[in-house]
Amino acid sequence: MQGEAGDITGLLASWRAGDHAAMDRLLHLLQRELQQIARRHLARERKDYTIQPSSLVQEAFLRFLPGRDLGWQDRAHFFRAASCVMHPVLVDHARQRRRARRAD
Repeated sequence: MQGEAGDITGLLASWRAGDHAAMDRLLHLLQRELQQIARRHLARERKDYTIQPSSLVQEAFLRFLPGRDLGWQDRAHFFRAASCVMHPVLVDHARQRRRARRAD
């Protein structure tokens, strides 16, 4: 695991420096841990929640990646930021569901 953590930190730095190929390698390494973070967030939600962990990960990724230089210090910093972005995704999802129910 220590080697993987170093790989992630190195790839984050490479990606930040403009190496777009690093993003592809990162996605593979990040997927499992991001899924675990998403499952932890969803475990605190209602049981009838319709969003899946993979959808939550994808939506969070789309929100904090495009065109932003957030200066990832290391993998822990990246995962904290990803976790922080997941909460507003869940809030927006719940609001959309409520709106849809009211419209019926």
